[in-house]
Amino acid sequence: MERLVFNNNVFLKKKDISFGHVYLFKDGRLGVYLGTSVDEQFVFYILAKTLLQSTENWRVLTIAHYDIQVKYLVSIAEQLMHTKCDADCIRKLKGLPDLYCDFGYVSYDKDNELLKWYTKNKMLNEKLPQLSAFMNKEEKKKSIFVSAKDLVPDELYYTGSLWRSLYMYLGRDSNGYFCWYFVGNEDILIQNNLFEYQRNIDRTKSNKRCKRLADAVNDSGAYLYDDAKKLINMHWKGNLIGLRLD
Repeated sequence: MERLVFNNNVFLKKKDISFGHVYLFKDGRLGVYLGTSVDEQFVFYILAKTLLQSTENWRVLTIAHYDIQVKYLVSIAEQLMHTKCDADCIRKLKGLPDLYCDFGYVSYDKDNELLKWYTKNKMLNEKLPQLSAFMNKEEKKKSIFVSAKDLVPDELYYTGSLWRSLYMYLGRDSNGYFCWYFVGNEDILIQNNLFEYQRNIDRTKSNKRCKRLADAVNDSGAYLYDDAKKLINMHWKGNLIGLRLD
C-alpha cells in the first residue's frame, strides 16, 4: 500500500466513510467507524493516537516515523476483536469530525466480525450505545423519529435531548398546520386543562423532528429528568375531547 499523505485542511465527507473502516482524525487519533446511534449521532471507537508530521510541502501531512508507527497501529487494530470493548473509548458526535483519510491497512467490514464483537460486548455492558447498523427493521422503526402519519393526538413527543423540549401533539388545524403544546410544567400538563392547551398552541408548517417520550428510555442522547420519568411511568396521555384547534 502506498504511503498515506493528506492535505492538512481537506477532510472526508459523509459519503466517503463506511462502517467498519478505520479513520485518521485531524488530531492524530485512529478510530473505527461504528455507524450511527439510534439518535443519529456518529459513533467511533478510538484505538490509538499517532504522531503526524509535515512533508516537504508544509500543507501535506503524513505519519511520523512511518514504518514504525504503522506497524504498531496495525498490531493494535488487529487485537481489537480479541479484547473487551472499553466504553470510555466510544465517541458519539453530533457532526462528522475532521477525518483525514481511511487507514486502509486494516478494516473490519468482512465476515460480520465487528458486528459479532460489538453485539457480544453490548450484552455485557448496557452503557454501550445502541447502533442502527445492528438493529433489525422492526427495531429501527420503533427507534427512529416519528413520521407525520404516525403522530397520535394526546401523546407526548420530544425533540433533541428531551430537556426543555417536550410536547404534546394536539392534531392539525384546518390549514394543515401541526399543533403542539409545549410542556413547560408537567404538573400543569396533567391537569388536562383544554383552555391551557388551546391558548398555548405552537403551530408548525411541518412535523417536528421528534420521538415518542416512551422511547426515551432507550435513547442514550435523551436526558431523562425526574418529571419525564414520572410521565413515562404513568403512561400519561391527554384527553383532548372538545379541544378546538382553530
